[in-house]
This record gives sequence, C-alpha cells and structure tokens, in this order.
Amino acid sequence: MKKIFLPLSLLLAVSVFAQTGYEIKVTFKPFQQQYIYLGHYFGKQYPIIDSAMLNEKSEAVFKGTAKLPGGIYLVGYPNKAGFFEILVDKQQHFSVIADTATIKTGIQFINSPDNVTFNNYQQFMITKGQEISNEKTQLKAAANAKDSTHWNEELGKTDKAIQEYREAIIKKNPDNLLSILFITMREPDLPGTLKDPKTNADSINAFNYYKQHFWDGVNFWDGRLAYTTLFEEKLDKYFTQLIVPNPDSVIKEIDWMLGYSSINEVMNRFLLLKFVGTWPAAEIVRPPADLDNQRRTFRQIGPAERILHHRLAGARHRTGPFAPPIPPMTPLTPLTITSGSSRP
Repeated sequence: MKKIFLPLSLLLAVSVFAQTGYEIKVTFKPFQQQYIYLGHYFGKQYPIIDSAMLNEKSEAVFKGTAKLPGGIYLVGYPNKAGFFEILVDKQQHFSVIADTATIKTGIQFINSPDNVTFNNYQQFMITKGQEISNEKTQLKAAANAKDSTHWNEELGKTDKAIQEYREAIIKKNPDNLLSILFITMREPDLPGTLKDPKTNADSINAFNYYKQHFWDGVNFWDGRLAYTTLFEEKLDKYFTQLIVPNPDSVIKEIDWMLGYSSINEVMNRFLLLKFVGTWPAAEIVRPPADLDNQRRTFRQIGPAERILHHRLAGARHRTGPFAPPIPPMTPLTPLTITSGSSRP
C-alpha cells in the first residue's frame, strides 16, 4: 500500500481555504446557559448580527458562512448591561477568554494578534488615563504659576507618550485596523507661526490649513471605518465646525465624499444613511416637498445630491422613514447596550 505525502504548501493552502466565514469562540465567565450577543458599531448605531448560547463551561461560538466586514465588534453581556470590544478584520477564526471579575485588567485572545495589540493598547490607555486625571487635578490645585507650568508640561509629556505609542503601531502595521483608527484620530498639526496666530490673517490661514488637512490619511473607501464610532464623530466635527451651513457648501462636501465611498458598499451605505437621516446637515439638503421645486432642484444639483434625493424617496416608498440597515443575520433577542469598554 502506497503512502501519499502531500506537499506542505498544499496542506497550508487547504487549511487556509477551509477557513471560510467567521468563527469566534468565546469563553465568558461566570455566565452559563445564557445567550451572549455579537454586534458592531455602525457609526452610533449598535446592530446585532449573531447570538450564541453559553454552555455549562461558559463557552459559546459565533459562527457564520460569510466573512464579516472589518470593524470594531461588540460582545454583549447576557444581562444586556454592557459589552466589551473586539477587532474583526482579516483574522476571523480566533478565541476570546473573558471573565467579568478580571475584564478591566484585560482579555485573553488566541490566534488573533490584532486583538492582542488592541487589548494591550486599551490597558496602556487605562494607565495613561489615570495619569492624565491626576495631572489635571494637580493643575487645578496649582497655587502658583510655577506649579501650573510644571503640570502643564506633565500633561504634555503624557499626551506625547500616547501619540508615540500610536505612531509606533502605525509604523509597524500600517494596514492594521487599529492603525487605521489611529490615523483617523489624528488632528492636523499646525506648522510654524500658525500654532500661535497673532493677526486675523494668521487665524484665517490656521483655519484653512486645519480644514485642508483634516482628512489626511483617511480613506473614504475603507468600509472598516463605518463599523466604528470614531469616523462618525470626526464627520460630525467636520460639518459642524469647519463647513459653512448652507446648501452649496454642504453639497460640495457630500459630493466628493460619496465619490470616494462609491467603490465600497459598506461606506457608501453608511454615508447615504448619514446624509439623508436626521443629521443636521441633512436638513440643509433635504428635497423640497413641492414637485415643481424638486424638478427645478434636480436640474441644478450635482450627481451626489441626485443620489441622495433618489435614495431618500425610494427608501421612504419601500419602508417608511429611512432606517438603519438590517444586518444579514437577525438576533434571537434584542440587546440594548448601555455601557462598554474604553475605545481608542
């Protein structure tokens, strides 16, 4: 009888090929015989996509045949009083070990280097957050200018340490989801005299520089950003603080954003929902009720605004008020999430 030996490369290929869909094994003590839930951020929404029953060993498995879109996902408690965050991106077959008694000091991950890095960052930020809180308390209690200067410097050092920690992760893993989040969190660094404007012209130049570089490094075709809260927070800040609230200005911004996002279904859907919802800027570009005015508007506006009009009208015709997207999987029971772990 002949023995057949397959090349190692073929075995590895078969192993990789076999890892379709997602499989997230969760051990969540002390819960037993209760459902836990898998959800994700969609901006400020928390849609749930899966649920699983914990066995007598506090073990459960979230499993599906299709790969999950990348983003920050949430493992919801059985009592619906909270959740903890995990990263889902290229690694979609891994294990999570958590215990409510020790969850604040960290969660264990197996076969997910991304989540190990994420967990380490969260623990780092807990420590730095405590330092910042103490430094602010000391600054508030400062009795003289010398003490104030000292604690301002200490705050600056702590902030620098945080930025350096993030930049080190970006440098080591530039395409990692956590790196993408850190890039999104960056604020434009004003150069030279713009940091301390002396005249009105300096202030205008500083504002223009800040606006022009606000989105540096952020890719509107990266759907992973839609599955976080960070991107929507940055989007809100941009439109409320940097854009003149009139139709021409808002539509111009919507136009280029939808242009870039059109190649990614998740991001395009997120932005369309954002722009036609109850968001303040949406009120500025909402289609007029009068049909003649609507026809006249259609002749004057660009392609992005036509998309908004058509999507808004179509969605209301099909389902009434435009609602958040329904994920491919429906949860067994709804979950109202009220608290969670610190995000980056």
